[in-house]
Amino acid sequence: MDGAELTNASKKQRRRGEAWFLAMNQEPSEGARSLAETCVALLAASSGVLDDVVEAGGIAGSEAGRTTVKELIEHVRSRTPGGMDNINKSLDLSPAVRKEIEEAIASYFN
Repeated sequence: MDGAELTNASKKQRRRGEAWFLAMNQEPSEGARSLAETCVALLAASSGVLDDVVEAGGIAGSEAGRTTVKELIEHVRSRTPGGMDNINKSLDLSPAVRKEIEEAIASYFN
């Protein structure tokens, strides 16, 4: 692996780390997220869809970052209200609900 590849890999890792930070960031004035809302944000980070948001400047604490995560959660809630309720009531993320939420996340970014 040459230096350029390492640099690109390092940049990608940094972006992913910032995407995780964006997913976990919550403004005190907005109150705590529900478990389902937290799952949505963390699944978005783990799948890599927040990497492009970070690359465009939507980092944790920025207006662009807050808006993206807030709108993503609202989008997923509108697409999978039963799945979100299921997580909050059961305190579990079943494979079926996870798939449903991941599809809703992907539809937001497509």
